[in-house]
Amino acid sequence: MNVATNYAREHLPLSHRLHYIVLEGGEAPNVVPDKVSVWYYVRNTDKLVEDMYKRVIDCTKAGAMAAGVELASIQVLGAVHQRHMNNATAELFQKNVELVDMPAWNDEEQAFVKAL
Repeated sequence: MNVATNYAREHLPLSHRLHYIVLEGGEAPNVVPDKVSVWYYVRNTDKLVEDMYKRVIDCTKAGAMAAGVELASIQVLGAVHQRHMNNATAELFQKNVELVDMPAWNDEEQAFVKAL
């Protein structure tokens, strides 16, 4: 799996990011471990991140098949949308909020937001 994903990394555009860390990989280099665990971090634009995720899953399945082992589980621990931090824009938004004040929401609108 790791070899396949590293080969895939070489073909990604510069703006795409794929990182990993091996959490469990065995205790000796000449012994096949009974369990391994690895975390992958896939970062991309919202439109393309799912395609990158699918490539990592394909590499995972191929690695298990090539080694003749069982792929016990795949877990997604979290996902977030991109954030673009910009102090100048944040300060401008804050000044505008202070200028016009925050809107007052009625009980129905508050209930709707809480339901979301």
